[in-house]
Amino acid sequence: AAAASPSPAVAIDPSPRFERRQEARIGGRELRWTTRVSAMQLTGADGAPAAEMYYTAYLAEADAQATPRPLTFVFNGGPGSSSMWLHLG
Repeated sequence: AAAASPSPAVAIDPSPRFERRQEARIGGRELRWTTRVSAMQLTGADGAPAAEMYYTAYLAEADAQATPRPLTFVFNGGPGSSSMWLHLG
């Protein structure tokens, strides 16, 4: 019997991306950012889609006086729980 060949990668339509520009004045300083809600597709070793991870990202606009720095939050949890801690924090 012939060995089964791996199934080809199945194209998945990209997840919708929702963005909203926001701003606030805090302590006399104007802050501007974009909130993005979307998902990213994760693939297995064979290149086939394996999962989709939803995320909420807050992207600060560049501030000429601020030092650039990366910031990442990663939470594990059930539906809704994982993003709850990001919003509360």
